Amino acid sequence: MPESSNHMCKICNSSEGNRVFTIKEMMFGLNESFEYFLCENCGCLQIISIPHNLNRYYPKEYYSLSDVKRSPLKSYLKRQRGRYSLGLSNMGGKLLKAIWGVPDIVSWIKVLNLSLDSKILDIGSGSGIHLKEFNNLGFENLTGVDPFLETDIEYSDTFRIYKNELSEISGSFDFIMMNHVLEHIPNQFSVLDEVFRLIDHDGTVMIRIPITGTHAWNTYQTNWVQLDAPRHLYLHSINSFKILCEKVGFEITDIVFDSTEFQFVGSEGYKNNIPLVSQNQEDNFSSTQLENFKRKARLLNESNDGDQARFYLKKISPERIQIEI
Repeated sequence: MPESSNHMCKICNSSEGNRVFTIKEMMFGLNESFEYFLCENCGCLQIISIPHNLNRYYPKEYYSLSDVKRSPLKSYLKRQRGRYSLGLSNMGGKLLKAIWGVPDIVSWIKVLNLSLDSKILDIGSGSGIHLKEFNNLGFENLTGVDPFLETDIEYSDTFRIYKNELSEISGSFDFIMMNHVLEHIPNQFSVLDEVFRLIDHDGTVMIRIPITGTHAWNTYQTNWVQLDAPRHLYLHSINSFKILCEKVGFEITDIVFDSTEFQFVGSEGYKNNIPLVSQNQEDNFSSTQLENFKRKARLLNESNDGDQARFYLKKISPERIQIEI
């Protein structure tokens, strides 16, 4: 049973009834344990003491920092499928979409009415895996920022990734995305304040994060693969994330659950004390089991109970603020 805790939640400031959990580092199997507490009031799970040197938990082989090479043919096929999915007609793309479906990044922005010259910022971009997908579709005004990079990366005059803190980025953007980044950041309010500063008044922010209080957390608890101690410093519930956003001045306009079979595959591995880097799902699970995991993930998403989601944020309008005041 988890111990009780009087630690104050950094999201809602409550200290009543909070519980402590001991969570092991399992991605690389470092055999280190870290204490987290779960806020009874808002449901946010947060680390009690942030390691002094977080950089050591982000080695060069960490997935977001590595570069993915793709053949020209595969890039061309993905471009045709993606452009058709965006409404840019081409017969080849129609066939490819019918076979492989809508690309993830297109599903993220399909309803946002972005144009190919829209200014896009990816926070915690790593080497730019998602921005490269946007660039392949024809988007050009692309910026990434990630303090864990070794150096800046310049792909073109209008596509650059900076080894900087977010506070060092200037300008205004039509679309800002954070793909499984917010949970890694120590000061949740400061980073969203920076996002608020950078997003255009009519722009949209998309934040993808793991979600506590859902089926995977309730089932696996400290073996839930998305805990990722100590890299994940905050794991939000729907309620705690709403509190965070509203305190900064954002409203949540949409929530889309997009969990996958990974919540089961990875967590089952952790139950058996297998580090993520040593897991091979084809060896550990039958094709039938994997299909069942995928089906279960789809059903959980449909019932708003998947273990991760993407949130769409807009600045609260001045008119609404005046009414609330």
